[in-house]
Amino acid sequence: MYWGVTLTDARVKAEKPGSKVRRLSDGGGLHLEINPAGGKYWIWRHRFPPTQEGKQQDLRIGPYPRIGLRQARQLRDEQKLRMRTEKLDPCAAKREEKKQNNQPNLLTFENVARDWHRMMASGTWSVRHTGDVMQKLERELLPAIGHIPIKDVTSQDCVAVARAIEKRGSLEQARRTIGVASQVFEYSITLELRSFNPIPSIKKNALVKRVAENYPSIEWEEVPELLAAFETNPGGADRMTILGLRLLML
Repeated sequence: MYWGVTLTDARVKAEKPGSKVRRLSDGGGLHLEINPAGGKYWIWRHRFPPTQEGKQQDLRIGPYPRIGLRQARQLRDEQKLRMRTEKLDPCAAKREEKKQNNQPNLLTFENVARDWHRMMASGTWSVRHTGDVMQKLERELLPAIGHIPIKDVTSQDCVAVARAIEKRGSLEQARRTIGVASQVFEYSITLELRSFNPIPSIKKNALVKRVAENYPSIEWEEVPELLAAFETNPGGADRMTILGLRLLML
């Protein structure tokens, strides 16, 4: 039992990101870290050795919602027990485990992107949005940069993806696809797989800007001719379309 426990499942889910990284305490050294991009991550702040003279350090337990509040508390308690009974430094043990598992084929952009997509899809995403994001991944991003280790993906790699889409005349699609890549990079930063996200700079400096164009219009004197066209319907428009246009004019 820890005094000062403040978090609940509802609060963890409802917390929104701010302009800076912030932490919410749950007691017993457990914190929920929320970054400005919306990522949430469980942190256990402790001392090793577990004495007043021990060095204060943070163990990153894992991301929310993959790890819920109850599981985060359980993992914190397990780590605390190991630290006291086995005299094991939790952060050093995690670094060693990460080193053992740090195989290039496990840390590609594709692996991280699919892991991120699976986690987000299990949350509040709609079926339509889930499919739309996966389409951007599989059609645009994974063929181009999916095989590259996440830590080695460069700004040039991402710009090349955007340029290929822009050449098809799909400026907005390029921006949205790059936005998906940005979220994957933010997730990888949370997992400590890379240290920075190249996308904000690309969005600001390297994407083709759409030129705003007003919809075409007609002069007032041309309205009678338009009404006559509604009657003759030379283009063979559906009757409901003609009636809808008349209703809009009213």
